[in-house]
Amino acid sequence: MRQADYLLASAGVIDPLGEWHRIVRLADPGTWGRLRFDALIANDLRVAAEVIARHVDSPHDVDLKSSLLAPRPGVITPRDERIRVTPAERWDALQTFGLGNRASLVLAVEGQSEALITERVLREIAPDTGHLRIEIVPLQGNQRDVTLLARAVAAPEIDADAPRYARVTVPITTLLVMVDAEHNYETEDKARAKHDAMVASIWESLPRRLQSPEMRQMLTRMLLVRTWRHEFEFAHWSDNELTTALQNVSPHAAAMPTDELRQHLESCRRNGGKIKSVWKHWPTEPSKVALAEALWPTLAERIVSQAPEETIPIVRYIREGITVAADMIRIGAVRRATSA
Repeated sequence: MRQADYLLASAGVIDPLGEWHRIVRLADPGTWGRLRFDALIANDLRVAAEVIARHVDSPHDVDLKSSLLAPRPGVITPRDERIRVTPAERWDALQTFGLGNRASLVLAVEGQSEALITERVLREIAPDTGHLRIEIVPLQGNQRDVTLLARAVAAPEIDADAPRYARVTVPITTLLVMVDAEHNYETEDKARAKHDAMVASIWESLPRRLQSPEMRQMLTRMLLVRTWRHEFEFAHWSDNELTTALQNVSPHAAAMPTDELRQHLESCRRNGGKIKSVWKHWPTEPSKVALAEALWPTLAERIVSQAPEETIPIVRYIREGITVAADMIRIGAVRRATSA
């Protein structure tokens, strides 16, 4: 085993990957041949050391194993760099390097037009968030059961049996729901009730030993519900901008006097109506996705000109979601309930 320790120590000295070799250890051994130069040599030394170590670990070599001194607890030795990886080490490596296929941030919006604008906004304000995997989920209406969505995408994966603290085995996913202030989100109290219902849905699905105050606090922070003061289009564009866009995508709107169309939009906004009521009696309804395409350039111009974010709610909410997600993915463990 002394020879194995020597090989492992030598690998650690020459390996240019440094701590990143922890990720190489997780890979399919069939891919190790793709390494180059000192990284390949270092990995070959570890493979040779593992052959020796597994021979020593063999149940047929009881006498050899009994003659070896085991490392003292807490002392780092070359044997910590063995290629063999336990599930706990795998979780720890993926967590440390922020790897995995799970989204760091899920943005839930009402429909396809909101999803299109959300994707464009992300490109403008967050082009360098490669360390965060962001997904957009159209809810197809704001009366969908978001508690089920929360359970599906944001329930944390935790090893409750890890020593001391419960280990987070997959980076935490933050969920941000952005919808119109109507139906179940009509008032701040109703929106808060939806948030609390999402928290409760995940909380109740966890083992009792994980239902600690710290876990409740984490769930409360990682689940967000935000609403537009008016309908999405009215919250982000002026009546003049909406008039121009509608005339660009609808032949019927293009044939209408501009002032008449603008007055319809002004009345709809003032009375808290839905923008669809403007074209309710038109021969053909314009596509809301096409309308979003036509509206995007004016919003992009405001984002580029760094207009105050209070005038662009979607920008403010997405920035908030990114900030929370960046904090959440750093969480590696949570305290268990004291009564567990």
